[in-house]
Parts: sequence; structure tokens; C-alpha cells
Amino acid sequence: STDGGNIWTWTRTGLKDEIVNALLINPEDTKIIYAGVGYSGGTEIPLYKSINRGDTWTPSYDGIPGAGGPINWNSVTDLEFHPQDTNIIYASTLSQGIYISRQGRFWLHLGTPEYDVYAIATSSLYAATEGGLLQLTGTGVIAGIVKDAYSQEVINGATIFTDTGSKSISINGEYIMIAPPANCSVTVIADNYANETEVDLDVFGGDVTWVDISMQRGITDPSVGLEQDITRTTGAGQYCFITTAAYD
Repeated sequence: STDGGNIWTWTRTGLKDEIVNALLINPEDTKIIYAGVGYSGGTEIPLYKSINRGDTWTPSYDGIPGAGGPINWNSVTDLEFHPQDTNIIYASTLSQGIYISRQGRFWLHLGTPEYDVYAIATSSLYAATEGGLLQLTGTGVIAGIVKDAYSQEVINGATIFTDTGSKSISINGEYIMIAPPANCSVTVIADNYANETEVDLDVFGGDVTWVDISMQRGITDPSVGLEQDITRTTGAGQYCFITTAAYD
């Protein structure tokens, strides 16, 4: 409906023949809508996105189990924006855990509570489950965009890592990684650029610390090493080092 819900003015969107559990409309751009689907079981496509008020929908679940993976019990049960940033979205699944994404492009797993998840709240990250209300305390997220300081063009394939053991690689300039709650530093290295480091960053459980990095053209410092392997987390080539998520 486009006139406040008058009984005679409801029309179908392009999303049909799906049980829709959750709906999220961007308050800053109401053409952008996310829909979580499925019902107490598997679905090949658990999440859709529309950029034209629902006229057409495209699958938007890269990183969430779906087609080609374990599809049982992967229904998306709830969707929420980050309280201060509508670019950041959280999704809960019935029993595959909770995920986070920037604009629905790639989804990063934030961990799986021991009970099925029916709803989430993002003032801090809470999960409403069949076993009670849980709060994510042992895992945070660092995310941002890596750009050329002069041209402002995004840098692909930059390696981002923290002094607490988290790592990621930028895709279309964007990166996102799991990190333990701590005060830490973030270092970025990329071919043909001088290394950049941001220090004194606070990471909180269940929340996102946003760190954009501008890199100056120069020579990469070979003395900066990566001591741990990078773990692939999505089929789209997104990487991160995953720590154990702690729900209390």
C-alpha cells in the first residue's frame, strides 16, 4: 500500500509463494527492502532484497546457508538494522545462528546460540530463543572501506588485520571481520601502498566498530607479517579470522 493501508489499495509485490518471516525497510531510502523467508525448516533462498519498493526481488544471502549448502533449518527469522547505521544489517536464522552484512552483499557469521533463534535486537545484540533471552558478549565486529587517499577509489585485495588476531581482505573496497572485545589496532597492507595503522580502537561485544582507511601510494613494508592463516568464510571470496562467539 502507498496510501497508509487503505483496505482497497493493497497490491502484491514481486515476492510471491514464500512465507515471509521478517521485513526490513530502510528508513533513509524506502525503495530498499529486505525480506527473510522460510518456516521452521529449510529453504533454498532464505533472504531477498528489493531496491524498487518490492517490484522485483533478488536473492541476497551470500554467506548464509542456502542453495548448494546445508539448507535444513536455515530460515531467516528476523532482520534488524544497526542502531546508528542502516548500511549494517543483522539477520537471525532459526538454527544456523546470527549473521551481519553491509547492505546485504556478503554475510558474516556471528556465531550460533545453542537454541533456535526467533528474534534479535541490536541495541546490543540480543537473541530471543526457545531457551530464553541471550546476549552476545564475547564477539564484536570491525568493518569499513579501504580507499586510495588521493583518488578516493576503493582498493580491492587489501589485507586488513588486528593485533588481536583478526584478519580480512577487502572486496570492492569493503571489509568486515569478527574480533574479540578489546582495545586494539588495525593495520592495512596493499600492493603499491604504504602500510596504514589505526590505533586505540575499542571493540564491543555484539556491536560494530567502523574503521575507514585511506592509503597513500608508496612501498609496502615487508617487515609487517601475517602470522596466522586467513580463513575463507563466504563463497564470494570474503575472508576473516573467526573467534568463538560467546552468548550469555
